[in-house]
Amino acid sequence: MGTVKLGCDLGMSSVKLVGEKGELQFLSQAALYGGEVADFGGRRKRPTIIEADFGKLYVGEQAHSFGTPVENLGFDRLAETNEVRAVLYGALSEYAKKYDDFSDPLELIVGLPFQMLMGESGSVAKFRKGVNKWLSGEHAWSANGRDFGVRVAKVHLFPQAMGAPIDYALDMAGKAESAEHTEALQRECATISIGSNTVELLVTKRDRDTKRFNGGKPIGVRSLWKRVDPHSYYSFGEFDEMLRDGSLPDTMNVKPHLASWMSEINGFANQKWGDAYHRFHKVFVVGGGAILLKSKLRYAFDGKAQIMTDPVMAIGRGLYKAGFGL
Repeated sequence: MGTVKLGCDLGMSSVKLVGEKGELQFLSQAALYGGEVADFGGRRKRPTIIEADFGKLYVGEQAHSFGTPVENLGFDRLAETNEVRAVLYGALSEYAKKYDDFSDPLELIVGLPFQMLMGESGSVAKFRKGVNKWLSGEHAWSANGRDFGVRVAKVHLFPQAMGAPIDYALDMAGKAESAEHTEALQRECATISIGSNTVELLVTKRDRDTKRFNGGKPIGVRSLWKRVDPHSYYSFGEFDEMLRDGSLPDTMNVKPHLASWMSEINGFANQKWGDAYHRFHKVFVVGGGAILLKSKLRYAFDGKAQIMTDPVMAIGRGLYKAGFGL
């Protein structure tokens, strides 16, 4: 029996799953379950109800509108918390319904924030062990009353930002996209991943990274949220969902804050790279923040910035493609 390879980007705002049969994005919202709710009007989007050994949680779109938000924005959430398990189960349920019933075991290629993979060796080993432990093995749950189950046979952990150059260089069959694109794997390239929680910097050449240029800092889209909603009237999940569908209230105008946020990101990149970015072949830009800052990033780094066609899914796709080399 073979395994089903699945690229898995466990983002703070959404889980991205990419496999041979398709890709999917599922909002990383979780909330306490409060029982069935009467629907006055009939067509309101409802969150998914996940039930497992931890009980019931609302997950996905509208979860924070139905129940009390469970929102741990620290890195420890990925080392196993009930909410991240529930969100992953919600994503796997949707993927199973759309593409694959997971009758074969899964092989997950998982991207982790760089800050979980750097620092004291003991803490790094603890994070890696924790993620491996909860992801591996048998999983059983129900989603809106329908039973699901999967067995995760293997887990491979990569820095999230590693997915960008691989996505650029390879097609969905793991073959070279073109000679020009493949050159990015041979030459020294940088990646800026502007995610929900962190901005991550990674510089790679062939199969090695240049460690002195790498790092992460919690100045992602969450930093923009704190500027726009300094009193935290909304949860980050609510802000993220309104930002995506263009329904932010008039009092939460994002545009005036983009310049200061971009300045903060530039400051971090300058701290790590200085003028050394001139030596990079390309600077790949991925993550949801890349969409918000596209016009400001387009001419950054002397025109070396390469904003991916789909910057949100690029990491998940790259992780899936990395699986061909395992």
